[in-house]
Amino acid sequence: MSKYYYSKEGASKGPYTLKELLSEDISENTLVWHEDLTNWIRAGDVTELKGLIKKSPPPLPEDYQQKKPSFSSKLIVIFSSFIFIVLLVLFIKKFESNKLDRSNKYEVVKEDSIKEMESLISVDQAIKIAEKKFLKYTPNIESEGKNITYSKTFNGDLNNDGLDEIVIYFVCTPKSGGNMIVGREAAIYLNMGSTVKAITALNPEYPFHIQSIKENRLIVVEEVFDENDSPGFASKGKLHYFVLNGESLQEIVE
Repeated sequence: MSKYYYSKEGASKGPYTLKELLSEDISENTLVWHEDLTNWIRAGDVTELKGLIKKSPPPLPEDYQQKKPSFSSKLIVIFSSFIFIVLLVLFIKKFESNKLDRSNKYEVVKEDSIKEMESLISVDQAIKIAEKKFLKYTPNIESEGKNITYSKTFNGDLNNDGLDEIVIYFVCTPKSGGNMIVGREAAIYLNMGSTVKAITALNPEYPFHIQSIKENRLIVVEEVFDENDSPGFASKGKLHYFVLNGESLQEIVE
């Protein structure tokens, strides 16, 4: 059975069965098409539609056609047009005034935004400030009989505010000597825009190292040792994910 399409207001409607098509608002002058036709044709010229669709009414006789408007009607039209033009001019003036006002406000906001952006420190500056603060704090760590023998700095957005936090991971060995690892920690520095602030530390009960900061998460690898592993060299690892909630580091479970 052929599927029909018809044209309405420049758009193609369909497909319809013959029964469905007859229920649509079509006349004999409506353009239709189905897969057996090469071009659109009038519905009145389709054999299976003849006698089934409503015919278009003929033009009205000249005696019944709308007469020319009277002088008073013309006057009303002219007056209405004049009022419309006046209202349009007033609207345009009001629009231009509001546009200028918005433009001035935008310039003020834009200048404030530029000043704010200019006051923001760069990632490199944030790293330098954090490392300087960490270096200043290291005597407190070493007073506990530890030496910081390794450290690595990471940066990334941990609270989804568009600013990179700084994380310094460090490994400690005994101050008395030897290579035994006695501590693995990470210091977390919040990026406040103009400076960084030490807010918390990561010191889990398991040995770990930091993999990266990605998608607003601090990715930590828990080092899992087998009995045949060399000291300090774990053959397995388990991932942990942390996010910054206010000034606290919070682990999330996936």
